[in-house]
Amino acid sequence: MLIVESEHDDIIPHPGIANYMAAFEKARSLTYRVIKGADHGLSEEPWQQAFTTLLVNWATEMVLGAREGGADPEMPARASAFVPKAVAG
Repeated sequence: MLIVESEHDDIIPHPGIANYMAAFEKARSLTYRVIKGADHGLSEEPWQQAFTTLLVNWATEMVLGAREGGADPEMPARASAFVPKAVAG
């Protein structure tokens, strides 16, 4: 499961994201990322690029992990913020 939060999302605020994360806490794989500065619609090009990069990297990790026998179910969910270079200040 991949959950991506836009830092300044006024449609799905952080408590909604927290609910999604709680609902999937027993998922075999849960990845949570925040796109810093982004709004819900990813209205700026750097945010769109950041989302695309996140999605492609995550999908690649999942495919490679599946080929290698899958993720370790004992491994904790990863959480981090994603700051696209063009937006970082």
